[in-house]
Amino acid sequence: MNEITKDLIIRKYISKEIRLETLVERYPNKIDDNYFSEEIDTILLSRNSNEVEYFLYFFFNDFSLSSKIILKLCQLLFEGWHYSHEDIVLLIQNKCPIPEAVDYLDKAIIMKHQVLIDNWDYEPFVRKCMYALRAINTDHSWSVIRKYAAPLVLR
Repeated sequence: MNEITKDLIIRKYISKEIRLETLVERYPNKIDDNYFSEEIDTILLSRNSNEVEYFLYFFFNDFSLSSKIILKLCQLLFEGWHYSHEDIVLLIQNKCPIPEAVDYLDKAIIMKHQVLIDNWDYEPFVRKCMYALRAINTDHSWSVIRKYAAPLVLR
């Protein structure tokens, strides 16, 4: 099966023309952590922002997230060529709030990607990071929250 056919099947799934069962049946690859990990590597190389959005759709709907995949997605937080930073943080918060993500969230807040600033999305992004840190709920995540909350209290 060629790449065009694979893309067509995924697009049909995303547009709800086919159900999850049909996707799994027709797709040539086994859709598991190894597949998702390889897809993230491909996305990082291709730097295609649309592919990031399509990829994340899987996790907002039918597929669960492992800590392995969350940590790979965290790498995308440091890339400024896509528009899905907030979506990745929401996945961390709602699907897999793992302690290993704390340092990634901390660094992502500091980075201040121009794409977030240009679209007036930086403050909402930071707020979502705070919610994700709260969902992780470790001493380390709370110390990061306090680090950024202290200057806000003084305003």
